[in-house]
Amino acid sequence: MFRELCNCWPTKPARHKREKERKNERKNNERITTMTKRRYDTNRKTYDWKKEDSSIRLSTRSGFAQIPTSPTATMAGATSINQSMRQATPKLSRPSTPSQMKTTDLTHIIRHDPNETTVEEILHWNGYKLEVEIGKGSFGSVYRARDLVNDTLVACKVIDISKTSKNQSLSVRNELYVMESVNHPHIIKLYRHFIIESPKSRQVYIFMQLAKSKSLSVYVRSFKTGLPEQTTKKMFAQVVSAINHLHEKHIAHRDIKMGNVLLDENNDCLVTDFGLSRIAYRASQGKKILTNKFCGTMPYMAPEILLTRDNKLVYDPFPADIWALGVLLYCMINRGYPFPSDGSKMLEQQMIHKIRFGKKMQFEPGIDLIDLFQRILEPNAELRLRMDQLMKHPWLIKEINIVERNVRLYRAAENSQSVTMKTKNQSMWARESFLEKIAQRKMAIVKRLRSS
Repeated sequence: MFRELCNCWPTKPARHKREKERKNERKNNERITTMTKRRYDTNRKTYDWKKEDSSIRLSTRSGFAQIPTSPTATMAGATSINQSMRQATPKLSRPSTPSQMKTTDLTHIIRHDPNETTVEEILHWNGYKLEVEIGKGSFGSVYRARDLVNDTLVACKVIDISKTSKNQSLSVRNELYVMESVNHPHIIKLYRHFIIESPKSRQVYIFMQLAKSKSLSVYVRSFKTGLPEQTTKKMFAQVVSAINHLHEKHIAHRDIKMGNVLLDENNDCLVTDFGLSRIAYRASQGKKILTNKFCGTMPYMAPEILLTRDNKLVYDPFPADIWALGVLLYCMINRGYPFPSDGSKMLEQQMIHKIRFGKKMQFEPGIDLIDLFQRILEPNAELRLRMDQLMKHPWLIKEINIVERNVRLYRAAENSQSVTMKTKNQSMWARESFLEKIAQRKMAIVKRLRSS
């Protein structure tokens, strides 16, 4: 037995062999590093102005147009050239959540000198022209703009981030991240975005689909009573399908309300405004990301959100979205909120779990609708209706099936239409030429600075 145990231990010659192999590996690694250092040193001496010009041009094509402001800055040497080359190379990997990202991880920066170029010229070179301001909020303004390449009207959201707080900067990153991640006919489409930066200002330009009609809140207020039952079912099914798509992408909207649902020319719903949206599920670990953020619009807040204001509690934002959908449905058919807007009274009424239908309804609520409200406005988040149950509820299932069929047709048409791909390629080539013009103009400025 003792001999068998001794035979299990590694012998000395084997250990010596391993040590020799490790030493040889270290020597080889040291040899490779010295070789690369020598090559780097020799390359540093061979940099010239042509290579620096090409690096500036390359950085412009990737969305950066960083131009030195003085001849001394242009004569910085090899280190500044290496920095500009590193800036120009695309990033292969980025953080998984917007809170870990920088704004430059999500969009391009076009830097310019106001004495040489105007914002209007840069927008024109990128194929857009701002026309009329159609909306204004705390974070920025919305303009009606024209896509010069495709000759179509689009919306442009302009957000000044020159002196932004952390919350505003995060909301911009979230909005860009969410709109890049989703693809649904009832979510507002994102076309293009970039930052125009000068020494004194920094503004984000987000070009998106233009909703040619009013918001859902304005549409409901145009009626003396609530909406008809069939119209309510159709619109609510479209909003539910859009929020379900967000939840499938592990994103919670966190600010569902009638003001954030726009209507197109056919009165179809378009969900928008993703500034408060967050990733609420970590797929790699298979767990939800709880939050204690007191956010949203007061009448649409779930009881668990109201409880976080005075108590340090955490909640799951997905059921909170379901509650907000219930409040939105109530507003559509009753033309008013189900609970008072005052915080303490609102929480008391929510906990009683009694939903009273107003006199402004156009139809008598049936058993299925009453059951839907009882389950969707459940104060206990764990017992509240889940999204998959909402999609299959008897009051809504017929309209949901119609919407989901249209979603499948929409995605199939997007994948198969070669015409749309051609127009996309044409617009891409045209914008590449615009960036080329910017690069040429910037190179001319650099040459002028060198000669002075």
